[in-house]
Amino acid sequence: MEPRNIFQIVRNQYLDNLHVQKDVQNAVKKIRASQIDGKTHMQALETMLYENHFIYQSRQEPETDVVTELFFVHPQSSTMWCASPYVLLIDATYKININNMSSVQVVGLMSTRKSFCIAHVVICKERSDNFVWVFKKIKLMLHECMEFSDFQLLRLKDEDFKRL
Repeated sequence: MEPRNIFQIVRNQYLDNLHVQKDVQNAVKKIRASQIDGKTHMQALETMLYENHFIYQSRQEPETDVVTELFFVHPQSSTMWCASPYVLLIDATYKININNMSSVQVVGLMSTRKSFCIAHVVICKERSDNFVWVFKKIKLMLHECMEFSDFQLLRLKDEDFKRL
């Protein structure tokens, strides 16, 4: 629940107490900090993925063992993708989080024209080998869904959409 919603509930239930929204934000921040229990953000995320049975893979820097990329999929998303593996949209949003890492969203489209999230990827640097790693993970998941193993990836860039 978002802090502003918590603040509204507290304000409505305790009319005689003086609370400001910053009090609630500080309390939520302390609770979240205690939940990660001294782990880095990436370690806390990986723990949450494991506990909630997500399908995930990470890639580390060989010299330091620091996680540089993290690919994760909810099991239900994987099932939905196997049912509708024909349309795939990939979008990268650059440097959107506290660690200045890029986020890649993989979205599928069902025959009912409803979209659903397939996978999320966090990458530390916008290098071609990182994106190749992402495409390989997507291709591996697709091979698990499809009966045939040879398919073509259609890659479209923003410039391609401008031409349509």
